[in-house]
Amino acid sequence: AVVNPMATTVYTVNGSSAQNCNALPKTLTVTVNQTPIISVNNSSICIGTPTVLTASGAASYSWSNGAISPSIVVNPTTSTIYTVTGTINNCSKTQTVTVFVSTCTDISEQIKLNTIIYIFPNPSSDIFTFSGLAGETSIEVYDVSGRLIKTGFCSEETYKLNLSVYSSGVYLYKIKNKHNGLQQGKLLLQ
Repeated sequence: AVVNPMATTVYTVNGSSAQNCNALPKTLTVTVNQTPIISVNNSSICIGTPTVLTASGAASYSWSNGAISPSIVVNPTTSTIYTVTGTINNCSKTQTVTVFVSTCTDISEQIKLNTIIYIFPNPSSDIFTFSGLAGETSIEVYDVSGRLIKTGFCSEETYKLNLSVYSSGVYLYKIKNKHNGLQQGKLLLQ
């Protein structure tokens, strides 16, 4: 008999001889293993910056670049799609991930004040780095409806803004500095 159960199933077979003698029934179990659910982190980088991609949800992995470990280090020069196949209990699932590469000098990421402020990576899946800040600076982030969702303060040259708890989309930022006035732009959260 050919069977295709969706879950682990016990089958029973009864047999009898030509003389109509019945044998004791026999059972066998067909174990159905679940297909793994593979998760891979997203990444946005600047050209020349390596990043680590990590897969989870399986016992073994095979990446499109030939690696067989759960984590790989990649350093693409253009946005690149990577594929990983995870296997557990002889069941496999394939997942893809895109590493977005930016020059980090795009006009949307560069603000010309008395100093240049860089925002990278943009787009990002979680953390945006503001670099080149001068003096006491406040950073405000608004959703597209104009609602203030996050405020940060910095007296250092670099500030890391974590938006990982927010939904993907476009956000507006305002940078306020007593030396440089008010600047604003867009952040793309993936």
